[in-house]
Amino acid sequence: MRNLLNLPKFDLHLHMEGAIPLESLFELQIGENPSLDFENFKDRFNFQHFGQFIELWCEHQTLLFKNLSPEQILPPITQAIAKNLSMQKVIYAEAHISPIDSLFMRYGKDDFLQNQGFYEEVLLTWDQAVDSLNSNPEMPRIHLIVDLVRNYPKEVFNWQVGILQKLSSRLKQVIGVGLGGGGTKKRLIDFFEGFQKLKQNGFKIFMHAGELPPAEKAVQEVKDALEIGVHRIGHGIQCYGDRNLLDCLVQKSIPLEVCPTSNLKTGSIKDLVQHPFPELFTAGVPIVIGSDDPTYFGTNLNSEYEKIQNTFGLVDSDILKLFRNSYQYSFAPEHLKREALEGLANGYYQD
Repeated sequence: MRNLLNLPKFDLHLHMEGAIPLESLFELQIGENPSLDFENFKDRFNFQHFGQFIELWCEHQTLLFKNLSPEQILPPITQAIAKNLSMQKVIYAEAHISPIDSLFMRYGKDDFLQNQGFYEEVLLTWDQAVDSLNSNPEMPRIHLIVDLVRNYPKEVFNWQVGILQKLSSRLKQVIGVGLGGGGTKKRLIDFFEGFQKLKQNGFKIFMHAGELPPAEKAVQEVKDALEIGVHRIGHGIQCYGDRNLLDCLVQKSIPLEVCPTSNLKTGSIKDLVQHPFPELFTAGVPIVIGSDDPTYFGTNLNSEYEKIQNTFGLVDSDILKLFRNSYQYSFAPEHLKREALEGLANGYYQD
């Protein structure tokens, strides 16, 4: 891939909890099991099905704050994630955090809503850790998106909306809210009212939608997301067969955040060559590439670009277009977008 991987990149679909370095997760595990071997630990990431990923994710979320407070563990984790991004020449990321998962794993289903203070502590500490990181010009810049998580009852969603409204003036690096998860019977449009409230507080809206088959459900999810007023759609790949909907995405300039390895690992596709990326790209749908949960899926942003270029025979100009898309559809500061474009020009065209 020529020198493309050395060019400045933005990662617009990343989960902070899913990007905690393997070594940090291993330290959490050996705290519970001192005899655990690192190679055996790594074997647990060879998922055979989506349930195994969720099981390991939940286990690590439970361990994350078991012995340390958010103030003790989140700042060094944020620094470690940023260092990994820097090694990939990622200079900016918009990353999801899921404080509701942290709360649930800490207190369980019977008591977690009685512990609002812990939710607020996790949320504010992520924000403060990233704010401190962003003061260092040598490190990548990160903005945060709070994932309200679709799988909890709707009253949990509304509960989080109230907290975010209350804390909005204190959150320096949170630019938006999202809705991850899935596999439930709840429609995205059911959350319309809460998202409109958060818009009024200045939050951008990002939605996981249309990731998994069947196509009919995926298309409806993407339509719901558009009705809610999203700025970007996470995944959305299963709507590739609906030409009218693709045209709508093009006309509204709503990008899809495409994460090929994640789609493969979660069972959204069976083989990378079956990924609908070519259909979406040819249709002119704006696409940005993301790494999603890189530690759990054994990938990173550079690897994602290599895979799509090698699998679908993309030429350099296609990859450069995807780079530019990530700059254009981000909410990065304008000076950082200019820096990225200049770095692209200097690093590629003057090679």
